[in-house]
Amino acid sequence: MLKERVKTVKQMRKGLVLALLLVLAGVLAGGLPAAAEPVKGYFGSTATVIPVPEAELSLLAPAKVYSQAINVEVNPTDYSRLVPQEDYYVTRSVDISMKNKSGQVITATNSPVCLRFKFYELDYIRASRSSGAPVTNFGVGFWDEKQNAWATVPAEIFWNGTTGQVEGKSLRGYGRYALIWSNAGQKLSDPAPEGFRLIIDGETVQSAVSPFIKPEGYTMVPLRLIANNLGAQVKWDGTEGRIDIDYGKVAVKLWAGKLEALKNNEEMTLAVAPEIIDGTTFVPLGFVAKSLGIKADWDPLTRTVYLFK
Repeated sequence: MLKERVKTVKQMRKGLVLALLLVLAGVLAGGLPAAAEPVKGYFGSTATVIPVPEAELSLLAPAKVYSQAINVEVNPTDYSRLVPQEDYYVTRSVDISMKNKSGQVITATNSPVCLRFKFYELDYIRASRSSGAPVTNFGVGFWDEKQNAWATVPAEIFWNGTTGQVEGKSLRGYGRYALIWSNAGQKLSDPAPEGFRLIIDGETVQSAVSPFIKPEGYTMVPLRLIANNLGAQVKWDGTEGRIDIDYGKVAVKLWAGKLEALKNNEEMTLAVAPEIIDGTTFVPLGFVAKSLGIKADWDPLTRTVYLFK
């Protein structure tokens, strides 16, 4: 019995050695996972979103964020290059390159670029060490090479108990950015205001009226506010209860309480009829996008309506 056990142990050791040799052979043969490809994008004359899935990050830049077009490249940070900091825990980090067409590095932008880092409950537990500290300890950091330390940028945080997003706005241009947590209990971001947001071409539009969601699930948005911010003209015909929209080569007619509409005299059907509430006409978000030929998106986590020309 003892001899059989010794034999079994020897076989296990041989198997382990063989497995390690195979791993080593794979490494020498280039078997390690390839480094993530850089994400490349472009900031120019229109508002731009550059998603960076591996870092749970997206960059949102308004139109003409700089006097020239900017070539953008985003790489996940090599964590071996991070300088340990007692005050901060780094959840995710990226290195962002910004250059003009001549290759000149952009060290500052004219308008802020929004860095939107998403995080999850497990990220929160790890960062807070299950302490129950407020999620506002999360923030967006910029690595200040001169000070050899993280500097924070103005940020807001959204959190629904399982998923969150920190949105930081920076004018600093190229550099290293990260989703960081304050180990010292410092508040790094402000809780996002209650209610809905409306962002058109990367710019938040302030309004006394707010989008809302109907029980059927349709997102209703204020038509005149959106149209005016897109540069469209809106007219109201009280005799027919009709709204006329002129947007470049597009002419749209729709009626309060009716599902029928016309786009350049061609019939369209709305998912739900326009509603007039306290003098403001609300229409389905999808209709605005389809009728005016723009991009539209709804983010339930941040309660934000995004519109892009």
